Formats: sequence, C-alpha cells, structure tokens
Amino acid sequence: MGDAPWLFWHRRDLRLADNLGLAQLAAHTTAITGLVVLEPGLWQGPRRTLPMVLLFKGNADRDAPA
Repeated sequence: MGDAPWLFWHRRDLRLADNLGLAQLAAHTTAITGLVVLEPGLWQGPRRTLPMVLLFKGNADRDAPA
C-alpha cells in the first residue's frame, strides 16, 4: 500500500477503537483520511443516536462560514 493516500469511508459506524476495517488499513499505512457522508436518512432513521447528532452538529457549526 505504501505511501499512497487512502480514504476510509465510515458509513454509519464511527467507532475507531474496534473498527476492523480501519485497523487492517492502519496496519499497512498511516496515510488515511476518514470520510463521512451525511445522508438525510441518517438523521431520520432508527439508527440515529444522540452522540452521532452532537458530533456532526458540532463539527458543522465549527466549520460554517462566519
């Protein structure tokens, strides 16, 4: 895998400590960028959790233009 940059898509699972796919990639490279796509159904569906909403809302507010 070398030094090439890699994207790791965190679909609905944002856990880092026990994410097997991320651990396997990290065993081969440190050039990893996490990617999260904010899908409309993510906020409305039964899998929505308060920590997930707070994480995304806090980051969206932080990155919003002044």
